[in-house]
Amino acid sequence: MSSTYGWNGSVTAGEFVSVDHSRVVDEINVALDAVNSADIEVGLNDMKLIERFIMTKEGRPGTYEVFEDFEPFFQSDGAYLDPEEYKKTYDKWTFNRQSYTVKNGSFEPEMFKKWKENGIDPTNELLDKTMKIIEKYNNVYKPNIVFETLMTVPTTAGGFYSKFGFARNTAVKKSAIIDYNPTATDGALGSLTRNHYRAINSNVGVSIEDVTFVKDYIAEYQGVDENNLICLGNSSSLTQFRNLYSDFSPTTETILNGGIVDGVQGWEVDGISLIKTKMLPRNMLLFIDGGIESLITKLVSTVAEYRGLSIIPENKLIKFEDVQSLQGSKFIILDEGYHLTGRLSGLWLDIDPARYDGSGTRLMQSAGFTELARRATTVRGLWNKEVIATA
Repeated sequence: MSSTYGWNGSVTAGEFVSVDHSRVVDEINVALDAVNSADIEVGLNDMKLIERFIMTKEGRPGTYEVFEDFEPFFQSDGAYLDPEEYKKTYDKWTFNRQSYTVKNGSFEPEMFKKWKENGIDPTNELLDKTMKIIEKYNNVYKPNIVFETLMTVPTTAGGFYSKFGFARNTAVKKSAIIDYNPTATDGALGSLTRNHYRAINSNVGVSIEDVTFVKDYIAEYQGVDENNLICLGNSSSLTQFRNLYSDFSPTTETILNGGIVDGVQGWEVDGISLIKTKMLPRNMLLFIDGGIESLITKLVSTVAEYRGLSIIPENKLIKFEDVQSLQGSKFIILDEGYHLTGRLSGLWLDIDPARYDGSGTRLMQSAGFTELARRATTVRGLWNKEVIATA
């Protein structure tokens, strides 16, 4: 199938290449098919773990999903008892997409002219350039945009569906909490106002009590098993966590599933799977409900041809027949959007002693939010030329 608009999506690459195609065109299209395949294995372990928490949703920019919220209750029946009606409320999330042109990823006619004048065969040059773009898309863009989504901090308060990101002083319904306590302060155990940005309780460092609080807090949600938690952190952060347990030793009994979980090595401590990743800032731990399937919602086009990394020919070519036909084309990441929709399925714990909260509420301090925002900007700057990471 070919695009009448001149968009040569890599998913259908094999169908618009003619019989007389050159080797480089063939290899480019095969590589694009592979990198956009749902079965492709990203080179970095960080992405392998997160991929199973991403739900793909098809739709146009501005697509929204309506949620009908209600709390049905049962009551004692009797001859003179009329059942109370429940009140329905409707909320919606609006999803958006964005595309990205690959800087220095164009096949300009001037480039071909220069190669010809210098007696350079464009075949290997084109292939080398293309493979470098594909490698960066697969191993830099994909994991970094996902972890940037995880580290993006939402503004405080507001309705549950009014924004994306983990709950931050966000109210939930009573039916979501197992042990609702009407006297609990906002953010505390039993409160309907939830806060998934926490800090340790002492400037000495992380303690077992801090970890226990996290488990108890997440365990309050209906349908969540606190013994199915995954904790992500860099090597030094997880070492601090692991060292809290004096009986821990990296034996075959404590190594998860023979040492591999979703292709990533990790250990189990106190019922929590510890997974190392270099993507998170130091002294930050991210706890994720291991049973969640839609932590992040990825919005893509309803047409498979318009997804992923593709080549768009400027001159409306229907087929890439040889290297010359690539002139005027450019690489583009077709529009997609990443939204953190699992607002109650993850929790950040800041374990930096300098950023502790000694009030007993274990709330993340402003310096902790600043660190998350700084790192989110940094990882975006690794693939987005328009973003400059701040120190």
